[in-house]
Amino acid sequence: MWKNIKWLSLAVIMITAALSGNAQNNAGSPYTRYGLGDLMSRSFGDSRAMGNTSLAMRNGNKLYISNPASYTSIDSLHFIMEVGVSGAFKRLSSGSSDATADLYNMNLDYLAFGFPVTNWWGASLGVMPYSSVGYDLVTSETNLGYTTDYIYKGSGGLSQAYIGNSFSPIKNLSLGFNFNYMFGNIHQENAVEFDGDTEDGLINITRENTMYVSDFYLTAGAQYVWDISESNSLTLGLNWEMNSKLNAKRTLLVTNALSTASDVVADTIAYEKETEGTISLPQGIGAGLAYHYKDILTLAADYSWQDWSNTQIFDEVDSLGVSQRVSMGAEWVPDGKSGPGLNYAGKVRYRLGAYYEDSYLQFNQGNTRINDFGISFGLGLPLKRSNTTFNLSLQLGQRGSLKNDLVKEQYVMLGMNFSLSDIWFIKRKFE
Repeated sequence: MWKNIKWLSLAVIMITAALSGNAQNNAGSPYTRYGLGDLMSRSFGDSRAMGNTSLAMRNGNKLYISNPASYTSIDSLHFIMEVGVSGAFKRLSSGSSDATADLYNMNLDYLAFGFPVTNWWGASLGVMPYSSVGYDLVTSETNLGYTTDYIYKGSGGLSQAYIGNSFSPIKNLSLGFNFNYMFGNIHQENAVEFDGDTEDGLINITRENTMYVSDFYLTAGAQYVWDISESNSLTLGLNWEMNSKLNAKRTLLVTNALSTASDVVADTIAYEKETEGTISLPQGIGAGLAYHYKDILTLAADYSWQDWSNTQIFDEVDSLGVSQRVSMGAEWVPDGKSGPGLNYAGKVRYRLGAYYEDSYLQFNQGNTRINDFGISFGLGLPLKRSNTTFNLSLQLGQRGSLKNDLVKEQYVMLGMNFSLSDIWFIKRKFE
């Protein structure tokens, strides 16, 4: 019992840290200037190593929150905690010049818990990032002897906390939902600055916009398991993100600065404090299929679709379109058995995957779509005398293009995840 209390205390500390930091990932990208920024993966450690496939995945010692119907698979009397961190390296190349930039970061990605309520009812709760924003761009032009700098900066992002439930009304069928709370803020700053002779007086203009989001939305899912034989099974998974309008507030500040040869005079042009508005989240659907052979082999594939073309942020439409993603992955355990005396290498879970995505970003230059594709690898390393697994994942990918003066991003992402599972409510004779 004391072991469980210490574990829960650690979890509370970690989730408080995640909430206070908004769990944001600000590795940086010029593409985060549009829409709500980078939309983050809702897959955990083992799924990330399998191309982020998760819609049809079920496991008694792991969580798959992308499909809340999976919670009924949690082992009876077990309590699960998953925590993940990631590090990213990105190399950005510009299509309008030979310039490159390297970016690095490391962040706490998610913290989630899962537990059974009854043998037909499972539950989960947690917190993780929904989107991230981080960019700092400057473009310049020279006219009439003056150099004009156009500056674009952005930071922040949105997080989500959720409480989910899953029910099994009949054998092999599970239905579930996640009740999500979106929160966070996105700060954007645009400026026009002149660099040159100031004798005639030049007016620099800065526009700062901060958006605060705080509201609820719902996602749902279903899974059906077909037991082909005693050793083989096939799982079909479906998920649905409902149309939602999130309440938000926006603070706007526009200032100018008049530069002369002897002084700089600043003035406020416009100021709006916490103007109320909405952000529309579009409907999205996804489907997945997973094949299991005992606890030795898993093959999985996912497809997801979401139409962002009519999404409005404070009644404004951005450069967004339909997003589509296809992913597939595999997991192999050489020796699916458990128990003492087995070769450790035979109990390690070896994973690989691949993915391709047409993101929700769509620009008018040549009707250019921003796509993202890559491959992934990973290991699931079991800890002795426990149901805990330490998961490692590595993703190698590329997003964007050098066409039409856009930016190409080449990235490497390393993920580390602990999937902790313990038996609760049973008094042990030995610790």
